[in-house]
Amino acid sequence: MSNALRELRETAGWTQEEAARQIGISYGSYVKLERGERGLRDSTLSRAAEVFGVSVDVVMGKSRKPSTGPATFGRRDLPVYASSVAGLGAGLVGEMVLKVRRPIDRVVRPWFLQEVREAWGLIVSTDAMSPVYEIGDLAIIHPHLPFARGKDTLFLRKDVSPDEVALWGEPEQEGGDGGTRNPEARVRIGRLVNWDDQFWFLQRFDTPAARRRSGDTEDPHKLTRETWPQALRVVSKYSP
Repeated sequence: MSNALRELRETAGWTQEEAARQIGISYGSYVKLERGERGLRDSTLSRAAEVFGVSVDVVMGKSRKPSTGPATFGRRDLPVYASSVAGLGAGLVGEMVLKVRRPIDRVVRPWFLQEVREAWGLIVSTDAMSPVYEIGDLAIIHPHLPFARGKDTLFLRKDVSPDEVALWGEPEQEGGDGGTRNPEARVRIGRLVNWDDQFWFLQRFDTPAARRRSGDTEDPHKLTRETWPQALRVVSKYSP
């Protein structure tokens, strides 16, 4: 059963393992789908269309598929923000200070974010999720996708309002000073395992020795939802 999964995945620069994780299925199931050995269920089809940023018809190969190469990318207009480790030991659990007064750069916008003008990027400054994210990697944030189990997620402290976040992907006004943006925001990056009314539960990537140094030995790691109320989806990354 032919489909466009392979072309879409290669255009996004993902491995089969990454594509399977983004869609929310097993690696083995994804490989069979990409080879056409298994048909796409409606739920999987819809999810694939969402993560690749295309229509269901494109995923099924019934509509024009994006070609590989430069034509699949837009202008160099995706804002990128710097970050620093929040404090002593904070990097071990992924806490960073996001510098949001002004973007430090703008990079080429991935084709699957062409219609998501509020998307933005973050330079990772902690190795708490190594080897998934290394220091210096660029995490790409899609602010409109809902949080989900097994997805890489950026959590924002309660002192950051949704209205502020909505500004981060917007172009700066000529001669402006960033509008109402605060100069800094506390954020944490992690892979969401589960949640309840009180906590986010995150997968651990650090070593037992690092956990002892940070004084945080719980597995999975917990974040208090009252302190970290916003959860934004990380949809891709660029590595230097």
